Amino acid sequence: TYKRGFLLIGNPGNGKTLMIRNLFRKIYKEYGEKVSFFLASISRGLDTDGLEEIFRKANEETPSVLVFEDIESLTKDSYITRSEFLNKLDGIKAEDGVLIIGTTNNPADVDNALIQRPSRFDRVWYFKLPNEKLRLEYLKINFPQMKEENLIKISKETSDWNFSYLNELRISSALLSIADHLNEKISDDTFLKAFELLKKQFELCKNKEKILEEG
Repeated sequence: TYKRGFLLIGNPGNGKTLMIRNLFRKIYKEYGEKVSFFLASISRGLDTDGLEEIFRKANEETPSVLVFEDIESLTKDSYITRSEFLNKLDGIKAEDGVLIIGTTNNPADVDNALIQRPSRFDRVWYFKLPNEKLRLEYLKINFPQMKEENLIKISKETSDWNFSYLNELRISSALLSIADHLNEKISDDTFLKAFELLKKQFELCKNKEKILEEG
């Protein structure tokens, strides 16, 4: 009952939303419909009445989990002021049974008031980019048939890739394999071909000016 909020921070594509989905599954498996889940949609049209309704529903159907994705946009992209949101957080008593989870891709934009007071978000988890060891482990799980030397090569050359891009490598390899009529399995050549394609795309997206130049 002393926990009020969890904040998940880090670059996009590294598992914050996946963590929440997994949490939902585990809670539902253990407690069934005894726990209510609410995903708060932050839009430009959200105002004080809308925020009040969100918290009212969460408090009415306790125990409940209330999720605010991209929480830094709450007071930037809606009609909600900083003080209104902080007052709503402070208004939730520990015994009310509402767990709030916030996520952000831009931790620098999160108001310090949200994380410097334990009664608001008292636990913060940082989802980092995968290191080389973790990338290699991920590739081995998803490409058990590939030569290890190729997996090691790619794990070394993807230092700034997130898990979403690594997963896209799996999808792209499968699609290229189908296009090349190699439906039975993904070959090492197809795997490397998909990597070079994604690597080029990744580099272009990092340097947006080149996209228009190179097409």
